[in-house]
Amino acid sequence: MKTLGKLNINPSRIIKNDELKTIKGGEPVILCNGYGPACVLHPAWCGDAQEDMNACNVACPGSTIAICFAW
Repeated sequence: MKTLGKLNINPSRIIKNDELKTIKGGEPVILCNGYGPACVLHPAWCGDAQEDMNACNVACPGSTIAICFAW
């Protein structure tokens, strides 16, 4: 157990990265409606609508819709 000022940190109680992803709703995914095998960008970083569209057009040419969500 580490002590930081008056705070005690118990390493066995620290939340792991996978648990944090579950709590926040999973990893972000962008779905694109263009052509090609890479029309699901997983894991992805969800930016604004234009950034998501740009990512879709690189991975999946001809995309007109980019939907970003976490699962």
